[in-house]
Amino acid sequence: MKLSQIGELSLLEQIRRRFTKHSPDIVVGIGDDSAVLKPTHENLLVTTDMMVEGIHFNPAFITPYQLGFKLVSVNVSDIYAMGGKPRFLLLNISVNKNREKEIIDRFFEGIHRAMRLYNVSLVGGDLSASKKGMSLSATLIGYAKKHIRRSGAKIGDRIYVTGFLGDSACGLEVLKKIKRPIPFKNIRAKNKEMRIMSGDSVLYTIRSKLSKWGLSWDDVEILLKRHLTPEARCPERFLQQATSMIDISDGLLIDLSRLCDESKVGAKI
Repeated sequence: MKLSQIGELSLLEQIRRRFTKHSPDIVVGIGDDSAVLKPTHENLLVTTDMMVEGIHFNPAFITPYQLGFKLVSVNVSDIYAMGGKPRFLLLNISVNKNREKEIIDRFFEGIHRAMRLYNVSLVGGDLSASKKGMSLSATLIGYAKKHIRRSGAKIGDRIYVTGFLGDSACGLEVLKKIKRPIPFKNIRAKNKEMRIMSGDSVLYTIRSKLSKWGLSWDDVEILLKRHLTPEARCPERFLQQATSMIDISDGLLIDLSRLCDESKVGAKI
């Protein structure tokens, strides 16, 4: 079924039923002219990010589920980089009316999975038709007792990163070789981990290609997950010592240079 057969109002109602969450800090959620939120005594953090088809993502390399998960994660990472906790999400979606409804359903499954992971509530947004392609925008609101800026670094500070550098870029290179999306299956056992679906002819073909390139499937699986469904890392245990922080989704060199520019210092790696 195509989106044109459902209609915007019907789709909005489905979203409202799926994502309405009763919480004491949400006075009015999805369905009115604006959301009404109860402020806390902490600093308010607001960030936004866009993902445009053909610019930021290629449907040939990513599934709608992964796209939804990633859209939330990249915004959560910005809140974490300010020393905060994410709380409220707004989504703006522009999509061609001839797209299959199943694509949007899978997209919202990814959104929902990420929201549960980060304990975030959807409180509003907007839907629009597009002539071609898909454009996505997410705005995330969070709170911080003490926000940490890029401009706080001092001479003598050490530089730390959370996680391994380059994994996402390597995952993208593997996808370019495979030349097709890799679906994930959420097994949600005790570890709440997502695994790549197995036991089908597609996976067998992919494994055969990887062996020719001298790549281990277990290693490649990690790289693909880091690119397709990245999980933002909360630096909570470092917040007391951190003088400055930055999200490094654009790469260590570019983002460290930005931090140094804001802090008026240099860096040795």
